[in-house]
Amino acid sequence: MSGPPPTAERAGDDAEIVVQSLERPELFALLYDRYASDIHRYAARRLGDGAADDSPTLECARAGGPPSADTFLAAFRIRSRYDRTRPNARPWLYGIAGNLIGKQRRTEVRALKALARTGRDPVAASWVDSWVEDTDSRIAAQGPLAGALAALSAGDRNVLLLVAWADLTYEEVAEALDIPVGTVRSRLNRARRKVRTALGADPAFVHDAAEVA
Repeated sequence: MSGPPPTAERAGDDAEIVVQSLERPELFALLYDRYASDIHRYAARRLGDGAADDSPTLECARAGGPPSADTFLAAFRIRSRYDRTRPNARPWLYGIAGNLIGKQRRTEVRALKALARTGRDPVAASWVDSWVEDTDSRIAAQGPLAGALAALSAGDRNVLLLVAWADLTYEEVAEALDIPVGTVRSRLNRARRKVRTALGADPAFVHDAAEVA
């Protein structure tokens, strides 16, 4: 007779959970418990709360639980391909989320361009909050920063935001996007240079280029 299902605190590392879920699919819900809020917050910052909640990107049913990210449904379907040498599944999940968000690139760019024009988009404005300290400078920076992000290539924007908003390391971004670390560095350098230029290297820009990287 099997014992009670493990909680997120009692379970092993993520790789162990993925492997065990091949025989006991219900265990995959532990990854949801660990990372759902992080993934949803990241998607909401890129697409807006409405798009993040209502789009196919972030709507699926978790067995026995509330609606959750399609990220986890996709991850569940391909879990047999998970690299078991990686104990932390967070970069893998961000990579899946990024691919799904990429399918809504027009939604993201449209929101950025709206903010660049008006400076009054209440959702996109939250993007600036993580980079600019004081309120007056934050308001002034919203348009230029949004315009700079909208002008980035999808690849450069993905790298920049995975570092700045998801707090992934170079190595984790490389894992998430399945690209070499050197490519992460070059994309990040290019993206941060364009963003800093758009902001005029304003000292209110909290993260210096090296820090954003």
